[in-house]
Amino acid sequence: MFPIGDDNSDRTITPYVNYAIIGLNILVFVLLQGLGGNDAFTYAFSLVPREISTGIDLTSPTVIEDAFGHHGVIPQFATPLPVYFNFLSSMFMHGGIAHISATCCSFGYLATISKTCSGTLGISSSIFCADSQLRWRKY
Repeated sequence: MFPIGDDNSDRTITPYVNYAIIGLNILVFVLLQGLGGNDAFTYAFSLVPREISTGIDLTSPTVIEDAFGHHGVIPQFATPLPVYFNFLSSMFMHGGIAHISATCCSFGYLATISKTCSGTLGISSSIFCADSQLRWRKY
């Protein structure tokens, strides 16, 4: 069940950080990713494990083969920044409208939860509560 809100009208804390993250995600998706159509930007700033493990930016297409013998090509684009910057930039990459919608809904849910937690226990518990909710979503 997705909470639309909660009844803690005595609290006046607003989750500005959550709202800022939602806004930043939308701005990056609309302006920089071109609503998912700018593949060069998306591939350049997304996190690629091989780039991180080697520390080298992959710039040539990677050919892959599945168990059935089908071949595919993954395009790679150069990143103007060090590859380790992609740890940060990949948090704002989205594959499409459904993906960013799900992300914004998740942060909206976390805003409701963190507003309750921070109003009761303080800002440090709000961070813990948000972290717990993100970890819970993995299972």
